[in-house]
Amino acid sequence: HEAVSAATRARLHVVAAEIELYFFQRADAVRRHGDAAAALAPDDPAVPTLRARALIERAGGGRDDPALAEARALLADAVRRDPRFLPALAALGECAEREGAFDEAERHYREAVRRRPGDATGYQRLCRLHGMDERPRATDPVPEFVERAAEVEPASAYASLLEGGAAYQRRRQLERAAEWCRRAVALEPGRPQAHVALGVLCEELEDVAAAQECYRTAVQVAPEWMDGHLGLIRLAEDAERWPELEALCERALAVPAEYHPLLRALAGRAAWKRGEREWGARTLLAALREAPADEAILQRIERTLEEASWGPADVAAGRAVYEAVREVLGPGYEPRYRLHLG
Repeated sequence: HEAVSAATRARLHVVAAEIELYFFQRADAVRRHGDAAAALAPDDPAVPTLRARALIERAGGGRDDPALAEARALLADAVRRDPRFLPALAALGECAEREGAFDEAERHYREAVRRRPGDATGYQRLCRLHGMDERPRATDPVPEFVERAAEVEPASAYASLLEGGAAYQRRRQLERAAEWCRRAVALEPGRPQAHVALGVLCEELEDVAAAQECYRTAVQVAPEWMDGHLGLIRLAEDAERWPELEALCERALAVPAEYHPLLRALAGRAAWKRGEREWGARTLLAALREAPADEAILQRIERTLEEASWGPADVAAGRAVYEAVREVLGPGYEPRYRLHLG
């Protein structure tokens, strides 16, 4: 620990805070790591940038949002400390995006390109921005942004192609989006992200067989990555293929343990739908007790009960489940509990 410089330790605290912010949404942990970083390296531009990103994440949007105004001030401070600090330059553009000021956002991202010409981030953000900005333009700049990003930073080519696909998906130009995702698949077939992105597009294009093949490939190349499994599970759930859904949940246990409660909830839903109400209810409630803050698990429980046939056995079983859910979640669930009982 002592052999690592204070500056390096500060950046490690920033990375830890970003993980807490984007993956776990634990505000206290973000604040704790941010304070530790500030104590170790008070002049590091990463510190005010981190605090600004936390504000951006909870901002509602709009020009009068006080969180965005505070974030702008912190980012201006970060840029004063280091005019080439890319995360701060990009976050300024994100503030403008949240306010709906697309022209200003574009100026920030182009400034990021100017100040850091060897980095792909500015081009990728421009690509994303033009996917959200639906105003008509004489020419489509997205292909140029993708190509430039790959040219200045070849290691970013895969991610840049996916940004191109996402831009066209936001515009609802699904066939064009699929073309960019196929290019990413061809470039690096051993990575799962493009397979999943293409699968989602195939679903939107109502080609379920192609979507299933994309998700299967994603699972083959990265069995520990959740999104491929979720794609297959979603298709089975939508088609009400309950035995297949249970088998998919079992195979998906190669993913990190944090996803296991959701998989158990999905398996419990499938068991209930197959007629094994007692086993399904126990499994659903066990998943909720393991991860009571996971809204996806609660939604699966409520959806399962709402879809019941509501014969006498279903009514009794459903009431028992709702009462158990209220016991797990406490007073905050009371309004939903009464709504569902009604």
